[in-house]
Amino acid sequence: MELPDFDMNPDYDRELWQETIEKLESSYDRYIEFQPMSSREFFQMMVDFVDSIPDISVKYQLIKSLNRPKPFRNFKNEINCAGIYRNKWFEFKEKVYCQWIEKQIDKLNKSGNEEE
Repeated sequence: MELPDFDMNPDYDRELWQETIEKLESSYDRYIEFQPMSSREFFQMMVDFVDSIPDISVKYQLIKSLNRPKPFRNFKNEINCAGIYRNKWFEFKEKVYCQWIEKQIDKLNKSGNEEE
């Protein structure tokens, strides 16, 4: 189950999420809260992806996008025009997100074992 961070994203209409909020509140102990990546960590993920690209022209455009103001928006705009690398970005991002979540689960499991 997913719930947006209303503090970080004030544009979300809390009322639209009310049913989910109530479900979470009624059985809070059945869910785990995962921390999102910080903007620094997400930026590093983009850099790592760009480093993996063999096509010099695509790589150059993405590096330029990361070095300009508003790198997240610029990267998104560039990657959407990057042909096959657009899908490769989504695959890369999903893999890194899964690793991010796995690390949090491992950490929770280790802390749970220490309490025993």
